[in-house]
Amino acid sequence: MGEHTHSAFNNLPSEDGLLCLHTHLPFLEVIGNNRPSVDVRLRCMDFRALRAQDLDGQIVRVGNGVKQKIAGMSESQAKDETFQNELEKEKWQLYGLLDLQSRYLEQDSKMADAPKVDQNSMDEFRKGLQKPGKGILAPNGLSIIGCYGDIGDPVPNGCTALRGYDDNFFRHLILYYLAPLFNQFVYGPCRRRLHTILQRYGPAPSHSELSEQTLEKVVIVAEGVVAALYVAGSVMILYNVSATKGQLIVGTVLGLCFPFLMTSLSPAIMSWFVVLAAFWAVLVAFVVAKSYSSSQICV
Repeated sequence: MGEHTHSAFNNLPSEDGLLCLHTHLPFLEVIGNNRPSVDVRLRCMDFRALRAQDLDGQIVRVGNGVKQKIAGMSESQAKDETFQNELEKEKWQLYGLLDLQSRYLEQDSKMADAPKVDQNSMDEFRKGLQKPGKGILAPNGLSIIGCYGDIGDPVPNGCTALRGYDDNFFRHLILYYLAPLFNQFVYGPCRRRLHTILQRYGPAPSHSELSEQTLEKVVIVAEGVVAALYVAGSVMILYNVSATKGQLIVGTVLGLCFPFLMTSLSPAIMSWFVVLAAFWAVLVAFVVAKSYSSSQICV
């Protein structure tokens, strides 16, 4: 294990690599502290596969050697201290390699299942690296375009992020349809007007400036409102439909819409929705029981 650690520090960053880290350090601090979904990293699955295959080969070679020694061991060798020490050393080498294989497998499995990078977050990461004066190299010393692609390109399969997003219906609607319209017709003109009044000039805002925290809050509020309207609206509609046939038709339509709503909600709002549905269920049961009691008294 010591040899692996020592060899890892033999390939220290070059002078150019250190300059790249220095150049992009402010941006790395911003995404590291506040924007985990923009903290884009490389999976390096091809190198992980290379490491795994190399280790598998070592395990097989050492393991076969141990098995052959044990199978061909004579009674005199079993009592020989030198032979015992050599065999014990090879056995523990095999066990160490197996332990290393298990840890590598766990690491590689986690990396394979690591969050996918959202397109908006990927473009924000690219814009942060491609600001004027930052050069053409990424913090890792590789070409920005060659490693991560250009702004607007699809997200490379080899990229992951520290935290991902569930690209549900509401988030996709807000991010890719409503936010650009809001930026174009409301936020952009207001910001340009404010700049004119204050005699400041700057680049026109883009919908990517909608911060991660703001986006999360907007999506959660939107989901909460839709869930509340669905539950409350369903109760009110069924309550106001007097005919049994009409109630069956409306109930069927609402039942078909329910799975779509459940799959469109994010995990953050799901528990709240369950509490909301339970509250309305209790409320409806109370109203029905009270109405039935009143009708019995009248009779």
